[in-house]
Parts: sequence; structure tokens; C-alpha cells
Amino acid sequence: MGFPSLRFQLEMPRADSDRNDRQFPAVPIPLRVTGTPAGMRLSPLLFAFAALFAASAWSAQAQTEADEARDHFEAALADDCPQKQLQLLSARNLRDGLDSYVEGLPPDVHDLVQKAESDRCSNADAGAACVNMADIQAADQVGRIDDLALSICGSFLRCTDQGVCDYAR
Repeated sequence: MGFPSLRFQLEMPRADSDRNDRQFPAVPIPLRVTGTPAGMRLSPLLFAFAALFAASAWSAQAQTEADEARDHFEAALADDCPQKQLQLLSARNLRDGLDSYVEGLPPDVHDLVQKAESDRCSNADAGAACVNMADIQAADQVGRIDDLALSICGSFLRCTDQGVCDYAR
């Protein structure tokens, strides 16, 4: 049984017009913004990716420099006083030794170390480990890592466990 053609022809336009009366009028949605070439919309996205890539490359380089400075410092400690096991110093103990070292620096190097601390550790969440690393990197950059290691060796007698170290004073 099929649709009667006359009845179907009369009912469908009326049903379609009833449905359209209850809806908002159809507005065509443009596929692209007129007046803006398609390539122009991609530029901000490419810029964002380029900025992200540059930031990650800078961060990786900064991490590499910090790792190298830390390696130089630990190697100098191992050369100058291996029996003391000062690689076990806690961040707080190392900070005490670094403070003594920084106080005895010439004014120009002292200012450089202070600037490195404020530049690298200006965040309120930065703790002793950040400031320690800034001092170690600054000493490494000016070629004073051996002096730093000797100063730390003189500040402590020995470490027996991680963070369990005896002061020389």
C-alpha cells in the first residue's frame, strides 16, 4: 500500500511549513571568515608552536648547564676530599657552606653570585636547592668551582648518611 499521491502532495507542504514556523529561520553558516585568507588563520598557531619549541629548547639548555655545573662541583669534591663523602650533604647544610663561601668572595664575584640567585630563584616557591644550584652555576661560570669545593671541604668534617653531616666549626 503506497501513499496516495494527491493526499501526500497536500499534507507534506503543510507539515513542512508548520515545522518551519516553530524554528528559527535558517541562517547559513560561513565556512570561513570572509576577507581573511585561509593561511592567515594558521599563523598564530604556528607562532605558538615556535614559541613553545624555543621555550623548551631554552629550558633544556638551562638544565644541561645546571647538570654540568653540578657534575663539575661533585667531581671537585671527590678530588679534594673524597673521604668526607660530601655528596651526601642536605640542601640546608650545603646552603650553610655556600653562604660562608659567598661571604668571602671579592665584591665583583659576590655581586655576580647574588644576581644569579635573584635571577634564577625569584619565585617565592624556590628553596635552598634552587639557590644552591644558582651559586654552584655562578662559581662554575667564573672558573671558581675548585675554590668552592675546597671551601665546602673545609666547612664539614664528614657525612655518614644522606643529610647526616658534621660541621667543622
